[in-house]
Amino acid sequence: MPFRSLAPCLFHALLTLSLLLLANPGFAVPLDPTWDEEPCKTCTNSCPQGKPQQPDCDYAAAVSLAEYPNQDGPRVRVDEAHFNNHKLGCTYTGFGDLLATDGYRVSASTSTLDQGVPANTDILVIAGAKPCNTSTCTATQALTQAEANQLDSWIRGGGVLVLIMDHDPYDQLGNLLTKLGLEIVDRDFPPREYTATTGLTDRLIFNQGVSSVYTIRGTTFRKTIPSPTGAIYIPTLTLDTVSGLTCTDPTTCTTGSSLPEASTMPWLSQPWAPAGLIIPGDPEPINPEMQGVAIRLDQGRVYVSGEAAMFTAQCRKSDCGCFGMQPGEPGDNEQFLLNILHWLDN
Repeated sequence: MPFRSLAPCLFHALLTLSLLLLANPGFAVPLDPTWDEEPCKTCTNSCPQGKPQQPDCDYAAAVSLAEYPNQDGPRVRVDEAHFNNHKLGCTYTGFGDLLATDGYRVSASTSTLDQGVPANTDILVIAGAKPCNTSTCTATQALTQAEANQLDSWIRGGGVLVLIMDHDPYDQLGNLLTKLGLEIVDRDFPPREYTATTGLTDRLIFNQGVSSVYTIRGTTFRKTIPSPTGAIYIPTLTLDTVSGLTCTDPTTCTTGSSLPEASTMPWLSQPWAPAGLIIPGDPEPINPEMQGVAIRLDQGRVYVSGEAAMFTAQCRKSDCGCFGMQPGEPGDNEQFLLNILHWLDN
């Protein structure tokens, strides 16, 4: 169509828009849905230049009554020796701030574990470990077999580990998971809210002051059969589906099909019910798919999480969207993390 014939159409369109603006000064046509957002705040951090997230500069850890008011709590070492996606000073600044506010003594650990866990470590945290940083890497495990062996011995002797996995590739921990009696089910599990009716445990102290827990994108897992010797499991975040057993008598359970109605299973009220302890050995009681589990392993304790962002406060650089355990975000994740630490060091 010749431009001359378009001119009247353009004129009428501009005239209509002008009349709208005069009639309604609040009328506007946003060209970009983020046009009115404030620029991302930048705070001092040690994040790599190209990392898409940064710490939430506005996050302030909220602890009503510190577990260790004299700042003399257990020494928590956060691993930074395994190409970790989350480190203190970067996206796990919020994690460190919350623990420090509760009185824990938090520091980074840059030593590998082939020769054992560093001295003066009461609680070791491994978050977002991966085999390497390059796309051409051929390694398939974030930890060597020697490191997994050292950790197993250290835990069984009384050590305490917090293992925080995430979606692929931050779940390449088969060497250690085998020692803990766990196996991956879903390497890219979507966000989920856990409540008393959707998988949040009511056992021990994990749900104290916690109505819900919100995970973002992560990994799920279940217990291997049979369990390692000396292991007792307390699932804390379980899925509605059951990847386990079917029977009315736990002594005759076999793997393979769905669970019958709870009313036909009086043994569900026992300590080894789905929401409680899973007793080691074979045959097994129910074996749920999980995103969080506490483990007693001989003299030591372990907590395994299938999601990492839930335990910190960070923001995307692309659109300044913040997420995690900040006030106003879904879930009581701050208190849930503190409950986990208090169980581990009890």
